Amino acid sequence: MAEAPKSCSYCNAHLEPGATKCRECGKQVARANLPAGKAAWIAATALVILCIGGGLWVFREVGARKQSSAKLVNSASETNPAALPDGTTISYARSEDGDRLVLTVVSASDPVLFFDNNADGAIDRGDAGYAVDSWGAPCVFRLKRALEHPVCGSAPSGARIKITSLDQTVEPGGRGRRSFLWSIPLAELGFSDRQASFSVGLFDEARQTFAYYPARPFERVYHLQIHSSPNAQSTPPLPPSPMPSVARSPATVKTTIPAPSVEYLEANPATLQSAGNVQLRWSVKNAGDVVIQPDIGQRAPQDELTVSVNKSTSWTLTASGPGGTVVRTIAVTVAPPPPPHVDSFQVQPATVRQGESAKLRWSVSGTTTSVRIEPGFAALPASGERDVQVSATTTFALTAEGPGGSTSAQLTIQATPAAPVIALDASPNNLHPGDPTTLHWNVSGANTINLSPGVGAVAAVGSIVLRPIRTIRYSMIAQGPGGSSERDETIIVVRPSGPSSGQIVWTGEIHGYQLVTISRDRADVGQLQGALPGLPCIVQPTDEKDVSIASSPGPRNDYSRLILRVKGHGHMKVVLNWSLQ
Repeated sequence: MAEAPKSCSYCNAHLEPGATKCRECGKQVARANLPAGKAAWIAATALVILCIGGGLWVFREVGARKQSSAKLVNSASETNPAALPDGTTISYARSEDGDRLVLTVVSASDPVLFFDNNADGAIDRGDAGYAVDSWGAPCVFRLKRALEHPVCGSAPSGARIKITSLDQTVEPGGRGRRSFLWSIPLAELGFSDRQASFSVGLFDEARQTFAYYPARPFERVYHLQIHSSPNAQSTPPLPPSPMPSVARSPATVKTTIPAPSVEYLEANPATLQSAGNVQLRWSVKNAGDVVIQPDIGQRAPQDELTVSVNKSTSWTLTASGPGGTVVRTIAVTVAPPPPPHVDSFQVQPATVRQGESAKLRWSVSGTTTSVRIEPGFAALPASGERDVQVSATTTFALTAEGPGGSTSAQLTIQATPAAPVIALDASPNNLHPGDPTTLHWNVSGANTINLSPGVGAVAAVGSIVLRPIRTIRYSMIAQGPGGSSERDETIIVVRPSGPSSGQIVWTGEIHGYQLVTISRDRADVGQLQGALPGLPCIVQPTDEKDVSIASSPGPRNDYSRLILRVKGHGHMKVVLNWSLQ
């Protein structure tokens, strides 16, 4: 069996014996749920169960299925020589309240129990397995359609187990006999009121092997008849037989596990006039896990802690153990401070022309969590100043919030008509001839707007795409109630380095009329020498009688495509001269 870890794998803090969570960081303690040999056996066994369960289902459908059973002894002092090895006994009873199966296995090996939860007469998919993990806690898993590595706690369970050593002297390397007393809710097993079936595997730690009872997995199962009669007598052991046999239950067994209890949960002081520190103290009995939320996490059963508090807070202590769970709550009250106070909120000047700026100044005292001015400003400091551009008469509201509430103040800036404001720019600028650029504009305070050259009246906000072949200046004139304004934007066109003229020669076979498409330095038919410049240019054939231009380079094809119409018969040579515009 694997030993419990002595330190947390997350923060390297020391772990108390039996702890399931780290006291320092609150992480779940990483540990091996089963010994490697036992985990591998359970995984392989689950696969066998799935195969056998599927086969048994087929047998049931064709009416040829057979089921063997074994009768089980009722007393730990008796054994079943037909099935169990020497020194191993199994006894069972029903709890005094009638809600649990109390089953005891005495053996020198580690037992794993498999119960027929779905009552189909076999141990197969959907059934449950019960084992013991490395710390002696219940390990409950469900057999699934898809085989998984068994993990302790992968199935919800109310089962409990008590392990007792029976041998005082054990030889070196030996384990000795132990009593494994299981207490399992009948409702969890899915049994009827009286009938139950299970198989058991015994794990040999030294050899890392399992033996199965009453037979290999899982041709036969033990059948129990459980009822509440306290006077039922034990029956002698019987070997496995083809028909289900009945074992009578012994005297009822009652186990008492103390429930967790909270001796005290205190906060000192319980009331604060402002933010400060509080000392929390607690003491819990009969609990393995003690968790305090919010923000504290798992702690020792008895401890104290100093926490910083800036608002009224409640903490909930949850203590869990084998006997159940208990929850307690404690609260600390922090009296809120008074709301913030607006000492001043001013503007200079109070009247401006439309489009001009004014300066806002403010000062707030007291505890604040946020200061804002609407419209326009959020997350401001408690005091400061900001410039604001005013396009129309506007009322500004200052709001200051804090733990004790909020307060506000207002002021109004008067705006008189101003001359129109024009924003005009071209992007990108500094172009090659024919490259596209977009001229944007935004005008306020105007009734009429004109853009020249060649555009005319435009809306207050707009844009136009241009492909200039030389440097050009655009002018915008806007008129409104406050007068008129004018703005110019010059688009600069720079010719790239290189020749301003050149020649292209095409050769190919012509039979009547032929359209030839030239793209940069390639032709769709024939051979091409030279290339189009990819800039606004004029192209002229030397033989205008037999050669004409069907489509010239232009902005739609980035000045990179030319279509010729050639007339002739046989091998032709066409010479084209080009020059930049």
